[in-house]
Amino acid sequence: MSFSAFIRPAIVDDANAISKLMACNDRAHRHLDWCTPIQRLGEQSYWVLEQDSSVQAALSCPEDPPGVAWIRFFAVQPGYSLNKTFHLLFDAVMNEYTQKPGMIVSVAVQTWFLRLLMEQNFQLHQTIVVLQLDPLLTPVFQPDPEIRIRPILHEDLDEVTRVDHEAFDPIWRYSQQDIRSAFTNSTYSTIALRENDIVGYQISSSSPFNAHLARLAVTPSLQGKGIGKLLTGDMIRYFTHLGTEYITVNTQSDNTASLNVYKKLGFSLTGEKFPVMRYTG
Repeated sequence: MSFSAFIRPAIVDDANAISKLMACNDRAHRHLDWCTPIQRLGEQSYWVLEQDSSVQAALSCPEDPPGVAWIRFFAVQPGYSLNKTFHLLFDAVMNEYTQKPGMIVSVAVQTWFLRLLMEQNFQLHQTIVVLQLDPLLTPVFQPDPEIRIRPILHEDLDEVTRVDHEAFDPIWRYSQQDIRSAFTNSTYSTIALRENDIVGYQISSSSPFNAHLARLAVTPSLQGKGIGKLLTGDMIRYFTHLGTEYITVNTQSDNTASLNVYKKLGFSLTGEKFPVMRYTG
């Protein structure tokens, strides 16, 4: 890398360059996200390495939600050192933070990125596991007369965000922006109402052959009362009517409550898993 290379904040005009970086399949990491790396241009903590007026690498690691920063995107063109380039961009991100977030984390989907994170002082924090369901084998659950399920409306999103933040630890919370992006891009999203109060929600995406339960949350004081089952069962019925071949969901390997809910609904572990890595400095 020559001395003509320099680090600067990413700008909206970098969209074409970021698109090219995204095509570097074995040197590009993308977070399991509702927003694309291009849509995130203009946000804080998004830096690029430029040489000869051309963007050669990029790193996005915004603090969102507060106190937690996920590596949303990292990519580098061939010919540049993965370790050195990541280190330069990560230093720029760290120097931009007014106060270092309590957690800086990333999901390592690809082996090369896992090795890179380990070399950059990231250690295993948790493991995400994948479960799968054949909709035709789903058990039938009786409705609860006290719980009503209906589609999410735009005016529900503030309350949906509240439920999300109550239900999840900080590392797994969706920001309000994430909630809005998920709702906008979802295939099927519903809330559970109890006496007109929102007490749970689910958001799902789909492809021509499968559906994915992307988000499920229930108010903590009402967890264990079958609301998550009702939301998930309704979602399964919806996609079964569409002829969906299979449904997937992710959760943490140590989240016993979620695993029990999904297994009772007929989901089974696929064996696929992804490490969540945390920066230790």
